[in-house]
Amino acid sequence: MAFLRKIYRNIFKKDGEFKGLVFKALFYAMQVRFMMLFVKFKRYEKRLGTRGKKDDSAISEDQMKVVMKVKSAVIGVSKYTPWESKCMVQAVAAKWLLEKYNIPSTIYFGIMKDPENNAELKAHAWLIVGEYVMTGREGHKAFKVVNFYS
Repeated sequence: MAFLRKIYRNIFKKDGEFKGLVFKALFYAMQVRFMMLFVKFKRYEKRLGTRGKKDDSAISEDQMKVVMKVKSAVIGVSKYTPWESKCMVQAVAAKWLLEKYNIPSTIYFGIMKDPENNAELKAHAWLIVGEYVMTGREGHKAFKVVNFYS
């Protein structure tokens, strides 16, 4: 429960609307991580959207404000969870939160050879809203896209 105290201390002291967003981000992060560990990808793939479809619709300034709040909530919560909340957890949780606000997004999955060990692959997930890389921005261009959902 220490992680809940950390989340409260560092994130929940914001305005009321943001508190709700943080709670939803925490719930989605937990749900995504559980599915990653215990459910086959094919079983929850349909919740990611339409495979092979990109959505590069322009978004309004008001929608961009929501995108930034969702990003702040998801990234903030991910720092304090007792489970691993890296790129895929962040991207999927953010995508599901944006769906609640009817903001279109595309989630990308990519792979690359590990520069330190060529025999191994590294995977990465990132979320793009319009032309803005919302989550997983760090190094996403180095990865070869293997799938995307919108």
